[in-house]
Amino acid sequence: MRGVEGMEALSLSSLTHLVYLDLRHGKLTQLPDMSALTHLVALEAEGNLLRSVPDLTHLTHLRDLHLSNNSIDSLPDVLLPTSSYASTSTSRVNDFRIINALSLNTATDGSYLAFDDLTAIRATQDESDVLVAKNLESNIDLLGIIVIIDDPTDP
Repeated sequence: MRGVEGMEALSLSSLTHLVYLDLRHGKLTQLPDMSALTHLVALEAEGNLLRSVPDLTHLTHLRDLHLSNNSIDSLPDVLLPTSSYASTSTSRVNDFRIINALSLNTATDGSYLAFDDLTAIRATQDESDVLVAKNLESNIDLLGIIVIIDDPTDP
């Protein structure tokens, strides 16, 4: 499906055992409904026109998430699934500068996260403690950019 346009309306509901979805280098402005893709292990959607990312927590087998080279300016509060299947995960979501810790706190312990432009992770002290305990790997110093906040609802 690489390089396709207009997938937003495409139904993937019959592909319940799909494990790899390649949507790279199209002109997608949003991801298609993936609620039926409960066995998905890898989602590659870099090089599109995505502005946001839906909640992916239902994708409990997801290990590889590639969303770089889009125009993503927001993430859901909880982005990554908690997966008992993934010993390590790779996520590349690198088009924004500030995120909330909740977006990362469901990542599998030891996951690799790539954020080229990230300058701050907003977190309460409790959220920061969870993030530190996850022992996440990254191309940047994630722990060095945590900004402790008192009220997670106050931008």
